[in-house]
Amino acid sequence: MARQYVAVRTVGNPAYVLDRIRQAVQAENWTRIIPAVKFERRARGEFYFFLAMEGQGIDFLDLVRTIFTQWNLPGNIIPALLIPDEIKSMVNQTELETHSLNALTYKSLWSSDFSDPFDLSDTFSYTESTSDTSLRERYDQLPHWLSANAASDTSLGERYDQLLHWLSANAEGTWQTFVRVCSVLALADDVKVARSIFRRLTLLGHIESSENGQNWSICPTALVRCPTDQDVYILTGQQTPMLIEYLKEHCDVETLPQPNYQGPPCVRVNGTFTDDVSLKGFHLVHSGNISVQLAQLLPDLEGWKGILPVIDRLSTTSYNIEIWNGRKFIQCDKFYERHGKYFGESGMYRLAKKEENNPYQIVLYFHEPNQRWLRGDWYGLRFLTYNSAGRKFEVKYDSSANELIIPVEEHWPLLYERALVLASGMLPVRDKNFRWLKYTNISNELVQLLAEKLSITIMEI
Repeated sequence: MARQYVAVRTVGNPAYVLDRIRQAVQAENWTRIIPAVKFERRARGEFYFFLAMEGQGIDFLDLVRTIFTQWNLPGNIIPALLIPDEIKSMVNQTELETHSLNALTYKSLWSSDFSDPFDLSDTFSYTESTSDTSLRERYDQLPHWLSANAASDTSLGERYDQLLHWLSANAEGTWQTFVRVCSVLALADDVKVARSIFRRLTLLGHIESSENGQNWSICPTALVRCPTDQDVYILTGQQTPMLIEYLKEHCDVETLPQPNYQGPPCVRVNGTFTDDVSLKGFHLVHSGNISVQLAQLLPDLEGWKGILPVIDRLSTTSYNIEIWNGRKFIQCDKFYERHGKYFGESGMYRLAKKEENNPYQIVLYFHEPNQRWLRGDWYGLRFLTYNSAGRKFEVKYDSSANELIIPVEEHWPLLYERALVLASGMLPVRDKNFRWLKYTNISNELVQLLAEKLSITIMEI
């Protein structure tokens, strides 16, 4: 049956209207019946939006009226069903999928920003310096606080430091704001790089994401104990230049650059702390050996799979489907949907819209036994794929140096890697061939805990 549309005239903020539709459609499990939404071009003030309808034997108009009544949605329903050609001249080319509206924004910084907020693979930021003129032009786009702290030719590490201080000063914000600040600081010029930056800040314990990936918040300031040296602490979370200066006045403080300057410098505090620390108005939480504590709390791989977000009632008919073959995504012609059931093997899939001028795509893990589409960080979904294929994971551990080495091709899921990074406050070092990741200050207890959770064999070196 050809897709039809119900037109609704409304007044207000398009982003608010979109969010209300998402809540209603997802709560009622109608994402297959109402799979997408289109908005009138340049929607503002009073405008139209169009609900896509699919299915047979359903009174679409009555269904829409029921949704609007039960959820008190804003708008007047036009009592007619329309075909795509009838609304083509009125609407944007892009359709917003109802099953993942919480992963999209109505207006993006870049017109092609239809990226997956869970696609947190690693992309390096730019290492070249930024000219005085271009940097100052970018700073003009941000509030005076950030402009006043601009340097004419700052290094990459210093720009990451500025990013962390700006995030700390604002405490929370939207994903669009985060992207904008990364752009102004010349750390990223597209969403892919910005998401990699977000991932690294998450690993370092500085920032957290909302469940839908559309908002961020800074973590509380904390002193995290190193598991291999009880007199060394890592400063994580909210921090300012003034706090760092106070720490240097009262404690033995080291500032270490991240590998390849791909994050804010690690602030190491040497000393003995037994409780929270108050320092001239700053409160530092004594978190203890958080890396080991996190490793103890984390579920095993099956448990983690069980708590991943699920996309319910995903209609695959409007997508081009690719599957990860161990090295790249390739076309998958064997996957299909029939009578409400999916037929295909478990694994990581990339689904891209078939329509022209619609760049939206999403990476998911399909769990065939439970017929579930799972969302998660990119490396985590790839790890699940290798696990379901029966791969035997191995890591190298040097107990004399407290170093753990992991193949890049077997990059761990974000939550488990975070426990490794919090042990030292340092991002992993990559070898010159980009084949291995090396983590430091990894205690035997920590590696044993995590290896058991992920069913990994430890090779002593």
